[in-house]
Amino acid sequence: MTQDQIIQLCRGFQSEGFDSHTAALLTLAAVLGGEAQPDARPLTVRQAAERLGVSADTVYDLCKDGRLRCFRAGEGRGTIRIRPADLHRFQIEAA
Repeated sequence: MTQDQIIQLCRGFQSEGFDSHTAALLTLAAVLGGEAQPDARPLTVRQAAERLGVSADTVYDLCKDGRLRCFRAGEGRGTIRIRPADLHRFQIEAA
């Protein structure tokens, strides 16, 4: 991954509303975790729900119950994000 691609990934996180510190941490995690492809950016609850064909409330419940791995990003309580790899793992385990 080139330096320009890393900068673009970080700016993408910032455009989603993350502060610069959180965007940098998310970028670092994506690069170190080998998930720096554009389609591997963390998903919102709504995006995960659309991919699963369920409601956002169902995704919140899955996260709360620990059946779907998620993390919080941003200030305060943060917003829930789901890594595409975790969503894929859930789909395989649920099948």
